[in-house]
Amino acid sequence: MPLIYKLKTSDYFQIEQAPLDDTEEETWPPFRKTGLYDPYCDDPRLAI
Repeated sequence: MPLIYKLKTSDYFQIEQAPLDDTEEETWPPFRKTGLYDPYCDDPRLAI
């Protein structure tokens, strides 16, 4: 079946934001990101 229409809505939801600075802020305790959480993941090992 061929593609009939492609609706691009991302332009409607863009907001004006300042660019994210990659400068690290010193926080205590020092946390580091260990992974990426996907709320729609079906892996039973990640169930709460």
